[in-house]
Amino acid sequence: MSNPEITNGTNNGTNNGTTNGTANEDDEFLRGVSKLWVNVNHIALVVSDVGLSLDFYTNIIGMKQILRPNFDRHGAWLTAGNVDIHLIKGRPAVHSDDDLIVSHVALDASNMDGLRARLTKLGAKSRKNISVPNPQNNNKAVDQVNGYYIEFCNCGALDEFLHQTPEGEKDWNLTKANAVASASKVMKKMASSSKINLKFRKTSAVSQTGSDGEQSDSDEHSTNGDHVTVDEKKLANLTQRRKVYGDITQNTVNEKELEELLVRYNNHVPKVIRHLEERMWRKGTQTYIPPAFYDRDGTFYQPPSFEMKITNLDNGPADTIGEE
Repeated sequence: MSNPEITNGTNNGTNNGTTNGTANEDDEFLRGVSKLWVNVNHIALVVSDVGLSLDFYTNIIGMKQILRPNFDRHGAWLTAGNVDIHLIKGRPAVHSDDDLIVSHVALDASNMDGLRARLTKLGAKSRKNISVPNPQNNNKAVDQVNGYYIEFCNCGALDEFLHQTPEGEKDWNLTKANAVASASKVMKKMASSSKINLKFRKTSAVSQTGSDGEQSDSDEHSTNGDHVTVDEKKLANLTQRRKVYGDITQNTVNEKELEELLVRYNNHVPKVIRHLEERMWRKGTQTYIPPAFYDRDGTFYQPPSFEMKITNLDNGPADTIGEE
C-alpha cells in the first residue's frame, strides 16, 4: 500500500463572495450563513466494523485511506478526491432499502458498462435505479456490512443542466429583488385569504356527484366531456408527473383517469390539480407510489402504493397554480 496522504479540506477559491470569511451585515438578501463557510470537507459514516468497512471502501470502491488523528474512538479516514469520508465506530442507522429510496454518496463515473463488469468481477452487489431520467447512467453498490449505498452516476450532463441560469433570471437585478421582497406581505395575505375562501366553499357547497362519485368544488368548471379532445401534450406531462414520488397526480387511480379529468375540465390543468387536491383532503390521506426498480436478482419490481395521513387538515387545500 502506498503511503497515506493527508487532505486538509481547504479550498483555494472564494467563499461565496465574502472577504476574509466575514459576512456583510448590510446584505439583506443573505441566505442563512452561506457566506460564512467555504465547501464540504467530509462526510461521516457510522459503521459497525471499521476493518470490514475499510475493505469495502478501499478494495471495492477504490478510495484511498488517509492519515487520521488519534481520537478516543476507533475509526478510519479516506479521500474520494474532492471530499473525505470519515468512518466512525458505532451503530449504523439505516432504513430499509426495499424500494431503493436510500440515502447515498454519489460518485461521478463515465464508463458505466465497465464499472458494472468490474463490480461483478469483484463480487460486489449492486442495483440499478430506473426511476432516474437515464437509468443506463446510474448504478448503486451497497456496503453489505452497514447498509450504506454508493451511487455511481454519469453526472456531468446533469451538472451542466442544473447549473444553467434559468431564462427568467438572466436579467434579474437588485431592483427586481427589492420589488419582490416588498410585495411578499401582500402575497402572503392573498394566499391566506384564498385558503379561507376555499375552506368556506368546501364546507358550504351543496353536495354534487361527479363521474368518480365524489363532490368537488371544481365541478362548477367542469364539462360533460362532449366535443372535448384531450390535449396529448398536457396528458403526457401529467402522466410523466405521476411517476414522481409524492406528486399530487399519484392520487389518481390510473393514467386513464388523468385523461378523463382533462376532458372533464376542458384540458385546464389547474382545475385538474384542484380536483385531486380536494379528493386528497376529503379522504384525509395522500397517495404515494414508490419508484420502480430492478431487484437484486434482476427482476423488475413496482412497490405497491400506500396512503399517508395528512396532519394539517384544519388548514385545508391551498389554491393551486398549475401549468396551462
